[in-house]
Amino acid sequence: MKKSSERAFVLKIIKTIEKVFGCIAYGVHDQTPSGSYKWWTICIDNAKVYMSDNRFKSLIKAWHTESKKNGYSLLFAYCNPSEENLKEFAKHDRLILNV
Repeated sequence: MKKSSERAFVLKIIKTIEKVFGCIAYGVHDQTPSGSYKWWTICIDNAKVYMSDNRFKSLIKAWHTESKKNGYSLLFAYCNPSEENLKEFAKHDRLILNV
């Protein structure tokens, strides 16, 4: 999948999480030190949704399936965003945030 459509897919996930679950979400692109493996970490700031919401778990499963079809990886995590971290991710063009 092309990088622009990959980023669009991640943004769609972020917007869906924010709309459906009412929490802050963002995506960070990361890779191993050698660059041999790359993935997107989709972070949400609501631990209750992340840990126990069955709708969220169903969506994660569907998003994983779709991303695998297109040859890239997603990881979902509970995170409290810090302004410093978000600035650093943005500085290196690794951040997707719905603004």
